[in-house]
Amino acid sequence: MLLARRSILAGMLAAPTAAALAKTRAAAGKTYRDMLVIDGLGGISDPYSPEDAVKLSARSIAEMKASGVNAINVTIHPVGNAPGGWEQM
Repeated sequence: MLLARRSILAGMLAAPTAAALAKTRAAAGKTYRDMLVIDGLGGISDPYSPEDAVKLSARSIAEMKASGVNAINVTIHPVGNAPGGWEQM
């Protein structure tokens, strides 16, 4: 039996795709609160405090906890490769 490369590649891709679909279907019954949620593009801000505040307000902290997000990723270094980036940080 002669197999074409396309057939072999299609077969190799079919198994992981089927597994991913099965996981998605299994997760569909879960609620947002049951899942691990990581916001990789967000940040921490407090719209209820003055701009120069160094602490988050109690209301802001309570709302973050209630949102259901488990973790965030915050960039502390200026984005890009601008001169003086480390000094600014």
